[in-house]
Amino acid sequence: MTGHTTLPQAIIETLQRRAAELGDGFLYDPKKGADTIRVRCFRPEQHKNGDAHPSAVYHLGKYVYCKVCGFKEGEKKLADRLGIGVVEGGLTLQMLAEAKHLPADYLQKWGWRTQQGKDRRAKVLIPWFGFEGVEKHAPAYHIRHFINKDDDSGPRFTWDKPRNVELLPYGCWRLKEWLEEAENRGISPGPGEDCFDLEKLLSSSNVERDHLDAVRHWLDSLREKS
Repeated sequence: MTGHTTLPQAIIETLQRRAAELGDGFLYDPKKGADTIRVRCFRPEQHKNGDAHPSAVYHLGKYVYCKVCGFKEGEKKLADRLGIGVVEGGLTLQMLAEAKHLPADYLQKWGWRTQQGKDRRAKVLIPWFGFEGVEKHAPAYHIRHFINKDDDSGPRFTWDKPRNVELLPYGCWRLKEWLEEAENRGISPGPGEDCFDLEKLLSSSNVERDHLDAVRHWLDSLREKS
């Protein structure tokens, strides 16, 4: 998405999430530098089958237009419609994903998203789930404002966390999934042990290699709490 300003990036991210909720495809490759994206019209009642075959086009940095029903809306109004608001500068999820060499849709799967701050700058909201797993509202949110410590003034991270919430290591909700995978693969504790060597388990599982350093950090956190 290189070359586009913060607002179009935030809109694309939200349109992608909207398409997933509607069951629509979403074809956009930021590396190819496309300037248009086809999306479902915002007046589906004026289309057959609710515009199940998307006919509107978002022109990045400009407007969204549907040639079938004539719906047209400028980018700032579109941002308001999508609940983004007009963001000016800051950090978007796509910018963070590119910096960390991670796919943005993978992070969206766990609820990461761009949000407008009180200063109208973009920030990345990271839901901090507990053992219950992914829910509509997380117990707490970790907020990232910029990537490198010298990129801007002020804190790079802040929290939106009620006082009574105890933070667990990030990703703890996936432990059950990993243990079930171990059982299916016939992995069990070693002789004389009553628990798994979780780091060895993860290293031999399908956990993404890029994430093993984060897993080790979680394990260190768990050891500190035990």
